[in-house]
Parts: sequence; structure tokens; C-alpha cells
Amino acid sequence: MSTVSIFQGEGLRPLADKLIESIGQDSPLQKRTIVVPSPQVGQWLEQYVATRWGAIANWDVLLVDPFLASTLYDDPRDFEAWSSLSLTGQMLAHRGETPLSVTSAATRARNLREVLLWRPHRFDDYLMGVDQGIEAKVVASLRAQGLRTPWEALQTKEMNVTTQCVIFGIRELAHGSLLPSVVRRVSASASVQVYLTLPTVDLAALANESSLVTTWGATQLAHRTAWREACPEATVIDCAD
Repeated sequence: MSTVSIFQGEGLRPLADKLIESIGQDSPLQKRTIVVPSPQVGQWLEQYVATRWGAIANWDVLLVDPFLASTLYDDPRDFEAWSSLSLTGQMLAHRGETPLSVTSAATRARNLREVLLWRPHRFDDYLMGVDQGIEAKVVASLRAQGLRTPWEALQTKEMNVTTQCVIFGIRELAHGSLLPSVVRRVSASASVQVYLTLPTVDLAALANESSLVTTWGATQLAHRTAWREACPEATVIDCAD
């Protein structure tokens, strides 16, 4: 039975208050995995909760990439093989006689990673493009080493997570819908609470605002939609300031 609870609010403080209320003061020492978007958010959350409880322990605070790596792969280093930096090196190693600068290799690596994460259903078609010869060689080489893409790993990795998982303060989808999809898989065996910083978006006002505001609003809506589509059975709770 999938158990995902999504809490959304406009700032970190109301989300932290809801986290404290939700997990209860009687369990400050319970083991938990806390996934945060940055070291600063993780440090702030630990200090904020400690001021309420006096002390916390058994919190394994992770950034998104290490969480995905350890959840999707037996060897977390396999996840790094698909990072922009690693793909850049692979691009240069497989360029052959094709002229390719470091800057161009980095750009092509970022594009490859974006397609991999954001449009996995089109990934193999992308590799067949006439201008993606080097990319195809890189991916073929990695797959020949037994390295699965993150989405392939998500489909094949057996997950039996038992530690409560908290996703806190995420405000953008740097990995497409991969994180929400991983959360859904994890929730089959463990309770997952997701705390999203999602500013209120006035849908009616977007059409009359500048392109910058419209783009910002669309990004927020895409973030919210990705979570709800990946976790359609989740309970969604708004957290007021």
C-alpha cells in the first residue's frame, strides 16, 4: 500500500512546523532519511527542529543526488556515471576524429542528461539522431559496462526501504520527474512525507502578466503537477504561514 503525504507551503518555516507536528515529539530519536535540496536547508532544518525538541538523532540528511544514487543502485557510483561531468569526459573520450572542444562536450553532455532525465521515453530515439553519434557511442559504452540509466534502474531495482523518508524543501525538479517516481516506489514499503515549497500561483493572473512571471508560474505548476502525477494517491495538505 503506497503511503505518500504531500505538504505544500510558501516557506520553509510552516513546512518545518508541520513536519514537527506530523512526526510527533515522542519520536525525536527514530531513524529517518531526510532529503534536502542543499546543505544550507539541511543545516537550518536540523537547528530549527533541535530548538523545539532539544536534540535530534538518527537523522540521515542527504542531498537529492546521493539519495537517488543510494536508492537506485547497489553501487551509488553508478549514478555518477550519468552526471554531466562524467558524461563530458565520456564525450571527449569517444569523439574520435570529430573536432570537439571541452565547452562543446560539456554542452552536449548537459543536453544528453536533460533528455535522459526529463524525456526518458524519447531517450533512445534521441540517440538515433544524425547529430548524436558521439552520444550514442557514450551510452552504448556505459551500457556495455552494465550501467543502467536511472530510469532503467528504477524499473529493475528491488526496493525494500523500511526507514521513514522525508523529502523537505524541494522547490524545483532538477531531475525531471525522477525523484517523485522514486518516492512512489519507496512508499510501497515505507512511509514517505514530502514537504514542497510551492508559492501560490494565481492561474487567472498568469495570462495578463509578463513573460517572466508566466514562465515562473508555469514552472511552479509543472513542479506541482509532476508530484501529483507520480503519486496520484497521495494525501495533499496545504500549510499556511
